[in-house]
Amino acid sequence: MILLTTAASGADVQVHLSCLSLRLAPATARQSGLDYTAAVESDTNNPPNGELALADTSTGYSHGGFLNWADPTTGVPVVVPFYVDVPDFVDTDQNGLDDFFEISRMVPTTTTDGVYQAPGNTNWSSLTATWSRPANAKDGICTLNLLALGLVFSHPFELIEYEGSLRYTNTDGLINGWADLQQFEKPTNVLSGGVTLLLVSPDRLSLDDGSWTDASGNTVPFGAWEPLNRYGTNYLAASWFADGDFSTPQVDYTDWDLLLTDAHDYNLDGVPDLTDPLPPPILSLELDKNRLSLQIQGVAGQSYTVENATDLSQTNWTSIATVTLTNAEQEVPLGKPASGPQFWRVVWPAHP
Repeated sequence: MILLTTAASGADVQVHLSCLSLRLAPATARQSGLDYTAAVESDTNNPPNGELALADTSTGYSHGGFLNWADPTTGVPVVVPFYVDVPDFVDTDQNGLDDFFEISRMVPTTTTDGVYQAPGNTNWSSLTATWSRPANAKDGICTLNLLALGLVFSHPFELIEYEGSLRYTNTDGLINGWADLQQFEKPTNVLSGGVTLLLVSPDRLSLDDGSWTDASGNTVPFGAWEPLNRYGTNYLAASWFADGDFSTPQVDYTDWDLLLTDAHDYNLDGVPDLTDPLPPPILSLELDKNRLSLQIQGVAGQSYTVENATDLSQTNWTSIATVTLTNAEQEVPLGKPASGPQFWRVVWPAHP
């Protein structure tokens, strides 16, 4: 018995996750010989978590949080709500990501505006924030100047970014894969798990809600607020985690940008293979003088792996040839037919 079949092998795309919250370390301001050490928090009901989170659009500012310090003379806790803008959107490499949240990009010294509510005051006062961060560094400096109070806090801030790969198969527009990610400069912080995408169009993907697992075994539900839209070889969507930091008691660090990058483009039409997949080859067998040959009709210049098995229940098929088509149709010699059952399949892209 002879069976011919085709099977799409796994392909890889790069995955980039950027948290849209910043982690600010405590900072100390000195005034009139007294030290004010302020921590940043996004939730006043729990210990400070360092989160400068996305603000509601109604505030008119990009981010917000609370400054928390103890009055240096009385020891009484002081909580100061504030809102502030990060620098204006810039996308030097045109991948859809804001350079400010992309570790590989530098943040030149930039001053933005904000407001804060001084203790015992119902009005909002002005503040400024001065930002800077070198390229390829997760850490930068945010200097908050509470103008009316005369307090200047220089907070080290950290970007939280994960990178890795997604290995996937595409079956009639349903894309299933497995992602493995590591945090930048913290390789023991990992995320891994399944991903399901639906091909909406060559320029758009829909992400199913799912869950990943971190290094401690915590299950991290995730999803996207919107479809992933294509920017050249990249696909970008605003996404969410149910909780982005299990080391704190509160739910925090929930807003992220998800970026998929696919450098593969089999037909060189500018649309990556992720949403413009290589079509399955057409197979046929020929018997000539008791010799079998396999005819592969596919895409010239593409590589295909021919595999063989004697039982369809086998999980590991034997690779017998890898062929790069020089024409749209090419012959692969298979030799003399065996007496028992024989099965062949062609896998694409070819195994490395």
